[in-house]
Amino acid sequence: MNPQDTIDQFFIKDGQLTPDGLKIKRSVLLALIEDMKYSVQLPGKWRNLGHTPAQSAHLRTMLPSFTVVSLFCTGIDVLARVTQKQLPPSRQNRAFFTRCSYDWFGLARDEGDHLWNLRNNIIHSYKLAPHSILEQYGYNRIMKSFPSGQWHYYLHAMYSSLTQTAIDINLHLSGESSTEKQRTEMYLNEFGFFYMLPTQ
Repeated sequence: MNPQDTIDQFFIKDGQLTPDGLKIKRSVLLALIEDMKYSVQLPGKWRNLGHTPAQSAHLRTMLPSFTVVSLFCTGIDVLARVTQKQLPPSRQNRAFFTRCSYDWFGLARDEGDHLWNLRNNIIHSYKLAPHSILEQYGYNRIMKSFPSGQWHYYLHAMYSSLTQTAIDINLHLSGESSTEKQRTEMYLNEFGFFYMLPTQ
């Protein structure tokens, strides 16, 4: 397998059997995006189940919120490490996260800082900071500050932003030199995949 194949497995198409035929190779990123899609777009993902409009509306009131934030912030962590081709050095998690949020998600410095704080509140305490509000939809952006001092975070925009940024980073990494692609491949082979048993 060449480095581009590994990059494609991580960003585009996973699920290949290992050479021994005993395990399925899965992408950490694609699994994360699929989990996020499940959490954000339940009615669309579950349309095949034949829910009535009332059942679909009821499902929308039950959509997870903190789960989406946690997955989104984990996605930034994952992509930050892939673009840097390494795990963060000691005490550099914040720098990796915020740099990725600026460089790839288009956030301003204060937005990246607030998102880092949101990440920590959800991951470590499973709570929102004061003056933070979660909404399903709004403004076609991840977050917005208001003159009142409130920060609103938009769950569907987190999903769409993560999927688009993954496309952008894939194109960037696929256009790098052979040497850089090999570095990406080495990182992904160590940290970018997990394995499952084939279903019977």
